[in-house]
Amino acid sequence: MLPRLLVGWLGLLLIMLPVLTACQSARQGQTKLNSTGSPLGISDTNPNNPLGSSYRTYEADVDVMRTALSRHYPNMTVNAIRVNGTKVHIQLQALAGTSERELRSLEEEVVRMMATESPRYETRVTITAP
Repeated sequence: MLPRLLVGWLGLLLIMLPVLTACQSARQGQTKLNSTGSPLGISDTNPNNPLGSSYRTYEADVDVMRTALSRHYPNMTVNAIRVNGTKVHIQLQALAGTSERELRSLEEEVVRMMATESPRYETRVTITAP
């Protein structure tokens, strides 16, 4: 009688285990959105798949960023672009005489522009003026 009861409880436990582990917090299922409101990471292509036609390395991504910066902001000099995983820190130099207020406004503009040009990175921008 005892082994049969033990087998029954173990069977019930094995059946309930997937049900109990499937319960997750509601916050875990939220999708991060980019600046245009579309979900990140959901597309038909995977840029991290080296066999796919959309595969891009960090060097290629930095080239795209440099091109976008020079196209949108031709009067600024790119001092550095540092990539660390999904985070990018861009250091720019503006024209001499640019006020602090204008620098902060430009930083926000560059972050918004980079969100559309290179959406898979979280961008931080620092702009200085001589």
